[in-house]
Amino acid sequence: MSVSIADIMKLPSLRNAKVIAGHRGLRKIISSITVLETSDIDVPSNSTHLSDELLITGFLNSYKDYDEQFRIVKALVDGGDPGLIIYYLGVFVKKLDPRIIRYANEHDFVIICMPENQPLLRYSSAINDVMTAIVKDRLSGGSIAVSLIEQISTMSQEQQSVETMLRLLSERLSASIILTDSNLRALGEAPWPQDAERISESLKNTVLSESVSGSVSLPRLKSGLIYRRSIQGASGAKLEMFAVTLGNALTDRELDQAAECVQLALNLWGQHHGTAVISELISAIIMNEPVKMRSLAEMFNIDVMSVHRLWIFSGAEFTRDMPPRISEAAARYCKTAFADIFEGSLVLFSSDIPDNEAFEKLLDEMFSVIPEEAVATVFNNEKTTSDVRRDYLMNKNFLDDARKIIPGRRVLFGGDIEFAETCRKKIDRGEESIDDALAILSSLDNKRDGELLKNTLAVYLLDADQNIQRTAELMFVHKNTVKYRLKLMSECFGFPVGTMPASYHVYKAVALRRIIPYSG
Repeated sequence: MSVSIADIMKLPSLRNAKVIAGHRGLRKIISSITVLETSDIDVPSNSTHLSDELLITGFLNSYKDYDEQFRIVKALVDGGDPGLIIYYLGVFVKKLDPRIIRYANEHDFVIICMPENQPLLRYSSAINDVMTAIVKDRLSGGSIAVSLIEQISTMSQEQQSVETMLRLLSERLSASIILTDSNLRALGEAPWPQDAERISESLKNTVLSESVSGSVSLPRLKSGLIYRRSIQGASGAKLEMFAVTLGNALTDRELDQAAECVQLALNLWGQHHGTAVISELISAIIMNEPVKMRSLAEMFNIDVMSVHRLWIFSGAEFTRDMPPRISEAAARYCKTAFADIFEGSLVLFSSDIPDNEAFEKLLDEMFSVIPEEAVATVFNNEKTTSDVRRDYLMNKNFLDDARKIIPGRRVLFGGDIEFAETCRKKIDRGEESIDDALAILSSLDNKRDGELLKNTLAVYLLDADQNIQRTAELMFVHKNTVKYRLKLMSECFGFPVGTMPASYHVYKAVALRRIIPYSG
């Protein structure tokens, strides 16, 4: 939820305006609009206005001085401003200096020219339209975090910082935002309004420490209220965010979103920059936040659209050096690969792998990095964040059952987890449901060594991939013994063991037998 320069070009007051330079900057986000009329070329800078403010000018104090006009525009560009609306071209400024257009194009600085030779145009029309659009956008109830990420993503790399996030938050909430350490020492502050004194210097620690929850009034500031949220720094240290307003109350939702914004900024631009970015991106994908995912991916040039495979490594303790090593291994076989530790599991997202041989080689490399006891679950054809969220939760809920069904496998696939889910749901329906599922094995009960036959059946189907020699090795018997048992069971079932779909219910029955002893 945010307003770009391209959006405001659709407004009534700008319907006849033309973009004459900086077309590549049209997606830049703006949060305000202001008038710039000055003859002091040192004034246009980020010290006097916000770098996400669109500016309006007619160069009325320098309309005859092309050098000064160019210096003003250059100062705006160098200060990170998004663009400029020029009025009264042909009335005061007769023509625009070509240097301005060239410099603006080189730096994606948008220059919008209102209809030429129109002395009756008023700044107020554009100001009213633009601010109305911005206010409506803010009231639409969208995520502040997503909006501000989009806004910061259009800024230069130098401007992408925690300080910028504090300033944007301050302007969005009309509140002073203060970030402190656990000892309430100010680490950053964005005062509101901008010309206000640094509030952190006028507040005593006793006042800050009292504001545990809700809001606390500030006798030193007329109508002043202070709010507090605890957050975690990039290094794990506890930090505090304070919001101070003068007359306007903030809702819990606004404060929670503000804390999320600061937390996100700390992760992105605090310590361990690259790792934190991947951590936030993976979290956005798994938590099914597609807008946030796209914003982060675009900001850091990660091609998430090529990602179709989810790898989840579980069952071990993973150290911080493992995700980058896993990513590096995957990058040798995939166009896109990024990994991090999420909720105790090592999660890797990758694009498709060329063939099975490459897949096996990659598995060997990854298993050489992670602990021996770790197992991998691989989900293919992930198309949306909803797919990822569903499969991640399915793995979280049913991996243990899948490992009981196939205890010897170190690599499981999405189908294995889905099968485990089906079995678990059958068990959860109660005894009648279980008895119904196991009924297909009842024909073996009348045979001598019926239990041994069932165990052979389970090893053959679940552990040995229907390989007779492998089944014999796992059961420490001759392969002819396995052949005899399979022949006997096929006669009992009325179809060859292992043929599908006839054997599906047999698969499910032997799988249930492996889960039930653990179900209590």
